[in-house]
Amino acid sequence: MRNKILLGSIGALFLGALWWFSNYSFIEVQTVSTASQTEVVYDLANQSSNKTKTTKTNNQSFKKLVAKGNYEVSVTQGDKYGFIVVKAGGFLGTTKKEVKLEKERSRQFVGNSPSGCMYYSGSLLLSYECSGHPGANVHLPADQTRSTTVVKVPFLTEGQVEGITETKEGIVALVNQNISSEDIPATQEAYLLRGDFTIAKQVSLNSLSPKKPYAISSYKDGFLVYDQSMALAYYYSSVSAQPQNIALKTPDPKLKPFALSARADNLAVAYSNNTSGQVADMDSQGVSKAVQSVISINKSSLASQLKLTGEVTAIKLCGSSKLCVLSNKKLSVYDVSGSKPKYLYSVTNVDWIETTNKNLLLSRNKEILGLDVDNGSGYRGYSYGDYKLCGIHGGANGYSLCLINNRQSKVTLYLNQEKTDSDSIDKKIYKLQQSSDIKSVSAYGRFIYISPNPGPMEYDSAAGEFDYNPAKVAAAKTRIMQKAKELGIGNDYNIVITL
Repeated sequence: MRNKILLGSIGALFLGALWWFSNYSFIEVQTVSTASQTEVVYDLANQSSNKTKTTKTNNQSFKKLVAKGNYEVSVTQGDKYGFIVVKAGGFLGTTKKEVKLEKERSRQFVGNSPSGCMYYSGSLLLSYECSGHPGANVHLPADQTRSTTVVKVPFLTEGQVEGITETKEGIVALVNQNISSEDIPATQEAYLLRGDFTIAKQVSLNSLSPKKPYAISSYKDGFLVYDQSMALAYYYSSVSAQPQNIALKTPDPKLKPFALSARADNLAVAYSNNTSGQVADMDSQGVSKAVQSVISINKSSLASQLKLTGEVTAIKLCGSSKLCVLSNKKLSVYDVSGSKPKYLYSVTNVDWIETTNKNLLLSRNKEILGLDVDNGSGYRGYSYGDYKLCGIHGGANGYSLCLINNRQSKVTLYLNQEKTDSDSIDKKIYKLQQSSDIKSVSAYGRFIYISPNPGPMEYDSAAGEFDYNPAKVAAAKTRIMQKAKELGIGNDYNIVITL
């Protein structure tokens, strides 16, 4: 009897040890571009439990015993940051990863009070209402004589901008010219624009109905136009080319399309039974009430489908033959190079995603993470600080952010992904605006226009009118310049203080 108990105990211990060995392993991270003998902070986040463990050390490498699962490793040293997703196996194996630490990206203010949708050409910002209201504005740069101003685009005063995209030919705007005139019929127009948003070429797209709203996206060398039904898309290799019709087959007639993503010569369309915010019946008897989504991926002659349970917020074709899906604040990445999508990894706490020519942008934890989709690593391109995000638009070499400052005003910041930040001018402007000596600040590029707050007007008996006290104005200007100097706003910025 004792032998049986002993054997049973040994067996239980063996099974327990085997379970432990099979469920634990090591994660080892080696940092790149770190300074020696300077503190490095490693944050290890378990995706399942959403718990984070922090380790501070002077070592340029980090090794930790962890339970089997998926982890996010964030590494910070001074103003540099790196990120990577790690999958830890079992049996005390070691998963080794390399993380490159990088600085945030260079930024500059490029306009005030932007509308909901934005496009930055590299020299000028254009903004317009996303909801299809007529008109669009160009945000002119500041100079020695004036602060940044907003002017209407003349040829868009009655047109509804349905989208702007970049093609091999240049910048293309799709506009519904719904002109209120009996003599001039409404049309769908494609405008090839220069960098200053003047017209290089204008073409009527007669295959499109002026009574329908459309969207535009870059596709192959040209652009793709499609309506809300997403049953048929039109590919234009240039603004003057005849369209090529592309039929988009619905995987299930009970599902409705709600998102389309195009990248190179690939297309992905997302369908759901929950496009109106409420779960629709999947059949006449209403048996299924679950949110169901299907994403159809078309790659050249290869087509595949990804079926998901749960509400999908956004989809983007990304990386090299990858599909990025945002659902319930979790980004999931799939390999779509074959006939069946294959799940690769996830990133948690993601609010929104956007693409650029360089990487995928993730808005998460009050920061913009630039993610290299192919290897699951990234860097912090921008941290909001005290600003609030109100919009994001990706471009070729960077992206535009709509931000709300402490005066509840909207400003646009352009992030250049090819350069690193040197002065955090956005954070300095935010702090400068907190001064009681300042009514408002308007920043654009290297110009900072400031309206001082010298107190109420006083009666000038000699002039016989109310005016600001010159001594108080001068004192306010002195304090403002001193504050700017304390914040580290250098001489390479031109500060103009004017009432």
